[in-house]
Amino acid sequence: MKKIALVMDGWGRYITYAWIKGIMDRIKETDEEVSLYIFNSSGNWLNDMAYNMAEYNIYNLPNLSAFDAIVLELLNVSVDPVRIEIINKALKSGVPVFSINMKIEGAYFVGIDNYRAEKQMVSHMILKHKCRRFWCFMGPSLNFENRERIRAIRDCLGENNIGINDKYISCGSYEFENGYNSFVRFFNQEGSIPDAIICGNDNIAVGVYEAAISRGFSAPQDFCLSGFDNFDDAGFYSPRISTISTGRENIGHQCMDLILRLWDGFEIPKESYVDYGLIFQDSCGCERPQRNLREYKRETVLTNIYNEYFMRSLLHFTSELRQCSNVEDLVNFLPMLVPEIKCSGLYIVLDDNIHSFKKNRQVQDPYQEHENLFKRDGYPDKMQVAFAYEKNERRSKAGEEITSLFPFFEDKKTRNYLFLPIHFEEYTVGYIVVRDGDYIMNRQYWFNFATNINSSLENLYRKEELAYMNQKLSVQSMTDYLTGCYNRLGQQTLGIKFYEYRKAAGKSVVLMYADLDGLKNINDNYGHDSGDVAIKALSAALKNFADSEAIIARIGGDEFMIIQEYHSQNGVDEFIGNIRNYVSEVQKKQSLPYQLSVSIGYEITDPGMSCSFEEYIVRAEKKMYKEKMKKKNRRK
Repeated sequence: MKKIALVMDGWGRYITYAWIKGIMDRIKETDEEVSLYIFNSSGNWLNDMAYNMAEYNIYNLPNLSAFDAIVLELLNVSVDPVRIEIINKALKSGVPVFSINMKIEGAYFVGIDNYRAEKQMVSHMILKHKCRRFWCFMGPSLNFENRERIRAIRDCLGENNIGINDKYISCGSYEFENGYNSFVRFFNQEGSIPDAIICGNDNIAVGVYEAAISRGFSAPQDFCLSGFDNFDDAGFYSPRISTISTGRENIGHQCMDLILRLWDGFEIPKESYVDYGLIFQDSCGCERPQRNLREYKRETVLTNIYNEYFMRSLLHFTSELRQCSNVEDLVNFLPMLVPEIKCSGLYIVLDDNIHSFKKNRQVQDPYQEHENLFKRDGYPDKMQVAFAYEKNERRSKAGEEITSLFPFFEDKKTRNYLFLPIHFEEYTVGYIVVRDGDYIMNRQYWFNFATNINSSLENLYRKEELAYMNQKLSVQSMTDYLTGCYNRLGQQTLGIKFYEYRKAAGKSVVLMYADLDGLKNINDNYGHDSGDVAIKALSAALKNFADSEAIIARIGGDEFMIIQEYHSQNGVDEFIGNIRNYVSEVQKKQSLPYQLSVSIGYEITDPGMSCSFEEYIVRAEKKMYKEKMKKKNRRK
């Protein structure tokens, strides 16, 4: 089974599924066993650079040298160092590298000739429609395609003795807003409109036209308008936008064809161009046959139905998550969502540090920040499979520790795997893998799906961490710093609950009051450090011999309360004997210059009596003092 890595950045929150479909179509036309691994980010979605960099971290997940070919589609990567780093990694991998629509030295190029296509569009405006004054509203200034198109505009105008001032070329996003805002800005500056407006894509062109008609202008009556990419919506807009068809699926198909030929030992060209088409329509005054509006409306209706159904399922899933109290609960709810994304497999792999606040936090430091446990750059060497779903059922791989990217992808069938990052703000937590996710990619559901999983994980993590840390703080407030036993607050809070629960169950409880003998003498003659040694010896004895569920509390300087379930008188006598022997052995083993002994009084509760918890404590305390007085009288 051969493997291809496709590294790409989404267009905002949209994935360019055409590349994937073209590649997969060509694979399925052959008998080759090839799987496509898609590493997709949404690194240009927000202005939050920390979020974007966490999205781009998915590019650090794969070991590119483990693949048989690498395809890069990096036109939308908005951070230069990220683009440069992934290019360098790919070129150093020793694997053939193919670049879609962007020329990279050392890589094979596959795409359209943006320069030639845009030059033909501008020539059409000049020669056919006699345009002489131009505005150009283009895409991102550092985008390779955008630069090629601007170069074509400049050259074409210059060759026709027109020329263009830089102030009439504006670069921005490929979105509707860029076209709308650019038209308003230019019109306010100039007070008039040009003969033609050339746009970086159809979205920008539609934005331009909406701004123009709001000011009383229309195309082609007042100006000519062109776009790029031949998006469906632009073809049914009024006026239909003159544009250039790029055949994106053909680019993916051609790229895969070149890879197959290279694997077969054939020489292939360093640059391969795919045919494009110039489509002259209403917006520049050219006639063109109407497209099938009925079919377009049918597809629109079906799309709306599918979208509504998917979003309803996602909302239902989100509402169910409100019942979850931790991350483990979430993965138990995931199977209800998997059928809605129509994939053959779904995996969630998490950094094991997602549970670290339970394992590593110390009571003395409850406010330790969780973020430093997660990575900003790269992934940990070992991760946990939190969820694995294949063949319509949850798989046993969940909980498995993995140390490589491909621990469970050994299927000999042609597949595609979509890898999506999971991160809490700028900190990487794990990744999602969708196997054969064509449905959610084609219908653009993947972003909502991944974002929902990501935000749900983060919310549950924060919720679980907060509850855990509140519990830790609560325990800390009830804990004696010297012995680690409960303090008086702990004894009052937990002891009475322990007593009342056993009483309601008809069980007896033994309440013991223990006090060191002669602690004041030890402190006065040997120092308080020696007194602390004595106190710790008694607390250690109580912890060693008390029941696992017992409540042990230091309620005074050398006074302790032990509350545990009563089983037998012999058990009580044995416990008291063990306590006395333990502290005596400590004195002998450490050669302490003072005697260690303890006085103990106890009371056994009767669940049938109406006596209160406090009354039993008072009785146990009186018995302890009675024993202490007997010892004093004997010494006298």
